[in-house]
Amino acid sequence: MPAESELWDLVASRREGVLATIRRDGLPQLTNVLYLPGPGGRTARISTTADRLKTRTLARDPRAVLHVSGDNFWAYAVAEGHAALTPAAARPGDEACRQLLEVHSAFYGPQDKDAFFAEMIARRRLVIRLSLDRVYGVIASGGRRPVPVPEGAPRLPGQPRHEQRMFMPFRTDRGAPRPHPRLARGGRSDAAACRERGEQFSLRAVALGGHPSLLRKVHLS
Repeated sequence: MPAESELWDLVASRREGVLATIRRDGLPQLTNVLYLPGPGGRTARISTTADRLKTRTLARDPRAVLHVSGDNFWAYAVAEGHAALTPAAARPGDEACRQLLEVHSAFYGPQDKDAFFAEMIARRRLVIRLSLDRVYGVIASGGRRPVPVPEGAPRLPGQPRHEQRMFMPFRTDRGAPRPHPRLARGGRSDAAACRERGEQFSLRAVALGGHPSLLRKVHLS
């Protein structure tokens, strides 16, 4: 397991993450975000607008989680904490405008203040300030890689061929995962035949050699 300091360093060294908030029904609401970390990764600031779902959710329940990816799939940090919201930008140079200027300048370079403040006010932008107090995760130099999809295996609807590599066809019956015999015999033609008969193929994402916690089914109708 990585040292806690390594995980905080990962949070501090990145700018892109996934923010999780808690909806009214208890399910997480996830959003890809750009964030500006503070010293040691213990704080982070995110620019958003007053009408976004994550803003309304955090105003009701300030608990938040930030997921940050490392250099490979087996490197990530998950930082838990609470959020505070600035008021929406309302006047040039107010608290929200000043913090938004710092955040946007870090991402996009120097800004023209007058034009920037006017835009922030018009869009009712504000800053989410995360205070992070717990972190966990994994930092590994490598791990078992998913097996490439055999040529001729069915693709997910609308999925480009280069995005298939995380998926492998498997039987859905009990026991150890193994290639579906229909796919082994005929590939795409058998998939089409199954569709004509009203049957379905099952695709399972393969990771860590098929670890059950990382498997999911996708049905092709």
